[in-house]
Amino acid sequence: MLEYLRKIDLHLVGISLVIVGVPYGMYLNQLYPMIKWSPIVMLLSLILIMPWKNLFVLKFPSSSKFFLWLLLFQAYMLFRGWNSPKMTDQYMFYHIYIIILIIAFSGYRKRYSLSNLPSYLAIISFPLLVLGVFYCRIGLVATNEAWELGHFTTTYFLDPFTIAHGAYICFFSTLCCNLKKKPMRFLCAFSFILCVYTILYCQKRSPFLVLVGGVLYYLYIKELLNFKYIKKQSLLFLTIIFVIIISANIIPDFYIKTENLFNNTLGGISDILYGTEKDSGGSAVLRYTGREKAYNLISLKFGLHETIFGAGYLVMWIDNPIIESFVDLGIIGLLSYIGLVFFLPLRVMVKKIDNNVVILGVMLTLHAIMTSMNSGNPYMYIKYAPVCLLMLIYSTYCSKERLKNIWKKFKSGE
Repeated sequence: MLEYLRKIDLHLVGISLVIVGVPYGMYLNQLYPMIKWSPIVMLLSLILIMPWKNLFVLKFPSSSKFFLWLLLFQAYMLFRGWNSPKMTDQYMFYHIYIIILIIAFSGYRKRYSLSNLPSYLAIISFPLLVLGVFYCRIGLVATNEAWELGHFTTTYFLDPFTIAHGAYICFFSTLCCNLKKKPMRFLCAFSFILCVYTILYCQKRSPFLVLVGGVLYYLYIKELLNFKYIKKQSLLFLTIIFVIIISANIIPDFYIKTENLFNNTLGGISDILYGTEKDSGGSAVLRYTGREKAYNLISLKFGLHETIFGAGYLVMWIDNPIIESFVDLGIIGLLSYIGLVFFLPLRVMVKKIDNNVVILGVMLTLHAIMTSMNSGNPYMYIKYAPVCLLMLIYSTYCSKERLKNIWKKFKSGE
């Protein structure tokens, strides 16, 4: 037992907790409400990932320009919000957390192995998937129908976004494990089915779009969008179809929930873009009106100073991180947000790197990309933690590829 524990890579455990810390905190808060668990889990992740030896000698091997850019952007947001009443302890903690995360990842050796990260993340996130299904089944998830009751007992219901977030992280990490063995393929299919069930029950557009985007990206990179592969894995696909058919007959309102999710997704996109009222929940219309208020503020009150530096920290709630990054932080904030949250993942995507760890890193950033126009603000740590991880993964991958090329040239005598 002790020998097995010694083999556990605590750095990979810590990195996994960086990604799934919020869902774990939510479930622990539900089970043991006397303690606020989310900050504890986040601090534990920092303790585990910190390369203490390099830190004490001020050695930072992974000196990525993106790390420096993100570090300066977080410092800029801290500076802009320092004297603002909108800078709560929670937001300050988010900024400091990301800054420490950047320092920790910058201290990693370039040849540090991340090859087992998908396996670690799959194991650590699997309880989140099971707990999500369990709480969905017993009706403790705040679906659209439950929100009204939730206002009276706000500690009773669990956040559907966080539950769905934990579910698709588990599936993505399982998908990026070694699927050459048949049991792993069926485990991946099983996690996919549970993930789909969870997202259908939660009835939230963003997790659904992230799941679809992640699957399509994986199939594209692996070049599996062809008839030959589907024919080769026919038994696996038939099993998935069979389970879905069985689920449709035993899960209450399966067809209705599926139809509602598709209709709300399409209607929500229309509402955000054009201000229509096709979304049954109405949240997308509120985002459209928030965007129009932001445009009015820009046209009436923005001069040269506001255009460059913004109107102030969290000056108004827009629920649109891209627009809010400009309204609050000016052109500096807008270019930084787009460059870090969009440009880096897209830069890795277009390189079409067939490496499971890189693929997982990109898929984990899809949430920040796909919610940049419809959810949250540019200060939330969940927007930047996956980007930090992708920076580490990509710089480690590039370093190893350079070493491989040097070795090949050495062997060939060039």
